[in-house]
Amino acid sequence: MEVPLEMPPGPPPQTLALEKPETQPVTFEWNPSPSGDAVGYKILISTMSATTQYTFQTGPETRLTVDLPKGESYYATLFAFNSAGQSPRTDYIRFDLF
Repeated sequence: MEVPLEMPPGPPPQTLALEKPETQPVTFEWNPSPSGDAVGYKILISTMSATTQYTFQTGPETRLTVDLPKGESYYATLFAFNSAGQSPRTDYIRFDLF
């Protein structure tokens, strides 16, 4: 049996292309904190499968538009914060982007 003297050549290089998922803008609006002393708000968004999570922070404004990948179902919640801490989270809302 003959033993090869050199390794075989590797496969030819291939171009790997990552497809960026199509996104859709989503606007969240909420009422300001009733105490009036919130310095900002955080929105927590996760896919229903909980494989992807997003956190967005705003200042005292009560509106935020973000681009999220289509083809998913999401849950979102919101809380206010200031130097003393954060408020309880709002109830979760569910929405689909298909």
